Amino acid sequence: MSFTLKSCLQRSFLLRLLQTTGLSLALMTASAARGHAEDVTVVGAVGANGFDNFDLGTNAGSGGAGESVAASAGSLFPITSPLNNATATGGIGGNGGNNYDVVSQYPGLAGNGGGGGDAEATTATTLVSGSAEANATSTGGLGGGSGENFNNAGFLSGGGFGGAATASAKGSTGSGSATTTATAKGGDGGFGVGAGGSGGGANASSTAITAGSGDAVASANAAGGATGSSFDEPNVSGGNATAMAEARAAGGMATAKAVATGGGGSFSFGTSAVATSTSDAKTSFGGVAVKSTATETAQGETETGLAPTATTEAIAQGGPGQTFVADGTAAIATALPDEAYAATLIGGASNVADALLGPGDEIFGTAILVAAEAASASVTFDFSFRGDLILGDVDDDRVTNLGFFSGPIHLTFDDPGIFVLGGAVPEPSTWAMMLLGFAGLGFVGYRSTGSRCPSRTRST
Repeated sequence: MSFTLKSCLQRSFLLRLLQTTGLSLALMTASAARGHAEDVTVVGAVGANGFDNFDLGTNAGSGGAGESVAASAGSLFPITSPLNNATATGGIGGNGGNNYDVVSQYPGLAGNGGGGGDAEATTATTLVSGSAEANATSTGGLGGGSGENFNNAGFLSGGGFGGAATASAKGSTGSGSATTTATAKGGDGGFGVGAGGSGGGANASSTAITAGSGDAVASANAAGGATGSSFDEPNVSGGNATAMAEARAAGGMATAKAVATGGGGSFSFGTSAVATSTSDAKTSFGGVAVKSTATETAQGETETGLAPTATTEAIAQGGPGQTFVADGTAAIATALPDEAYAATLIGGASNVADALLGPGDEIFGTAILVAAEAASASVTFDFSFRGDLILGDVDDDRVTNLGFFSGPIHLTFDDPGIFVLGGAVPEPSTWAMMLLGFAGLGFVGYRSTGSRCPSRTRST
């Protein structure tokens, strides 16, 4: 779709009309599959309840499905409003009808609950300059409850499944900061006289990009729906959840945080869910590019029905760094940290301090990596250097001379711990020549192995 001045004026006029008349955007977009504006809210219609059964040999009606909806605000194609919000809520499933047929030889069946409607929220903000913000929120519809049998014939109807939820937020700017938030909540399953309804899945993705000196912050939160309760049978699966956050900053701080929680169950025997969370952050500072990645997966417990949660955070920045470690899996990288931060991070590791905090030393980067058994965290540095490269392992207070390097260097850390990378700074004229010749020099690199200190390979 092409972006024209006419469409922009029409949209602006519509917003002014809504503001002056008091009409809601929900009413404006409820009958449409998608809407485009700075703020869009769509709520799905509730499914019809099933009819009751009073006749011999027939069944009660099942509940109708809740309406599935999608809301879209903003656009990836330049240029949009600086702030765009999209909210979508799936319709609630209808309840199943009751069965009042009390003649045992013609028992009939009660109605099942209707499924909740799916919800999809998509938002995007694209600017040439200034702060960009995009928020997407989706909630799957609740499953309808089952009907009941009043003839004690043993035929048990089930609850409706919860609706799935998908939320996607993307924001980018040529200069300034970018902030994006995506939140998805799967619908809970409905009550069942037999089995409760399964929970709806949830998927949230958030991407924030800035090409200037501003910060980029991306947050994603996904929660699967819980299983519906029941009287007689084990519940089925809770909704799975996937959350992914990515932040990229040309020169500022990049922060990506993702939290995924699978659906549990109140009557939990047999329920299970999976939660997967991934965070990715990239930035550059003073000629040093850094990338942090954290991934974690958690499996629910079928015996207890407890909801599994996976939390990841990735931070990449320059100058003053982060000393805290968030809950869950974390990868925190700092390019060219200032002396005060480096000294605080090294702390009482005297061997590392002696090797890297001298008057002629320069610390090119620091890495804090925290990962559980079912998780991974890594930090990658790209920079240019000529001289002996020193690696300090703060946890073990161990120093390793990685050898002499000349030119571009690509380093990846993927072992848990706190690492400091540096070396003796060459003469200013030599340093300037190195930076200018970065693209033309040969490749040197290493990747860590399973040991605490990474191994090194290099070519001349």
